[in-house]
Amino acid sequence: MLLGRSSSKVPQGPFNATKNPRDRVQFIQRIVDSFWVRWTNDVFQSLVPRKKWSVSRRNIQVNDVVMTVDTNAVRGKWTIGRIVKVHPGSDNKVRNVTIRTPNGEYRRPVTKVSVIYPVEGYEDDDAVIGGGGC
Repeated sequence: MLLGRSSSKVPQGPFNATKNPRDRVQFIQRIVDSFWVRWTNDVFQSLVPRKKWSVSRRNIQVNDVVMTVDTNAVRGKWTIGRIVKVHPGSDNKVRNVTIRTPNGEYRRPVTKVSVIYPVEGYEDDDAVIGGGGC
C-alpha cells in the first residue's frame, strides 16, 4: 500500500458482487488486518535495531520514553511509556526494563521496546520539534 505495489497476502479478485454490506465490511476488515500484521512484523522490527554483539550501543536508561510492541493491542494503538527501572544482566547490559504507562507498570525485554526519546534528548532538539521559527 505504501509503496504502490500489491502484495500476494491481500485478497485478490474476482470479487463476489453482493448487496449485503456485511460481506463487504468483512472483506475490508481482512484487508486492514492483513496490512496491520505486515506493518507490525516489518516496520516495527526495523525500529528495534539488531546489531552484532561486537558493536556497542547505548543501554536503555531510566526516564527514556519508549514504545512497546504488544501482539494483543488494538490496531493503531501503541503503548507509550517511560522507563522507571532497568534490569541489567551479568555483563551490565540492560536485558529487561520496567515501564510505567497510563495503565500501570510492566516489565518487558528490551527486544520488545523501541526508544522514542532518550533521556538526554537529541543533538538538535529544534530539528525534531519543528525546526524553529514559524
